Amino acid sequence: DLYAKIRYLRSTPTGSVTFRTGTPISNSAVEMYTMMRYLAAELPAADAARGPGRDRVAGRARRRRRRDGGAGAPVTPYRALRRETDPARQLGWASAETQAVHLSTLFGMLGPLDGRSVLDVGCGHGDAVPFCGPEYVGIDSQADAVAVARRRHPDRVFLSRDALSPAMPLPAADVVVLCGTLALQTPQAAHRLVTRALAAARHAVALTVWTGAAETPADRRVLALIAPLRGVSRVRLELQTAYFVVRT
Repeated sequence: DLYAKIRYLRSTPTGSVTFRTGTPISNSAVEMYTMMRYLAAELPAADAARGPGRDRVAGRARRRRRRDGGAGAPVTPYRALRRETDPARQLGWASAETQAVHLSTLFGMLGPLDGRSVLDVGCGHGDAVPFCGPEYVGIDSQADAVAVARRRHPDRVFLSRDALSPAMPLPAADVVVLCGTLALQTPQAAHRLVTRALAAARHAVALTVWTGAAETPADRRVLALIAPLRGVSRVRLELQTAYFVVRT
């Protein structure tokens, strides 16, 4: 409700939002943090960088979660973001530059993928395709996003599917990629998704989790899951994000 009201105010000619409170300072700090997350998409890059969770704050603020029932995937209002002119922001990224940093960093850690098949879980518009070879399959629960990906890359396979559906195991691939996908999950769903990815990957799983002020319970659950694994070979921090490559 608060997010919808803020979006409306930002669309008015003045476009201003004033934060006032008479509650105790502890409550005010939490409310200010929430407001900053809601407004981050409209703030200049320099100002947004000073806010908490800068890399995908805008995306997380636009997503509403449902309880971890059924397959456990969150509900993402992709249609509501179609009005964004930047395709990256349609997917919830703060900017195309931020998305590019995440993709280039994660795939750079994997190294050359010549001859290796890739399963891209949460593929969005298929922006990871240029980093992969011809054996690429993208999966996303948002049918509209998958339709865009198919138009952009007609020579690649894209599936409109819930990656957590118990009736549909993940297709096997040499490398399974989860770039930004885990941030949208509940802790239980994130745990199951990584477990599924590890089972489907013949060579490696590449994934990102948030760190620092942006860290969520789902991120902590994933970190606890992969910490004891022997195949965790590389970690790199960029934009409050930790990048992991787990060799299987």
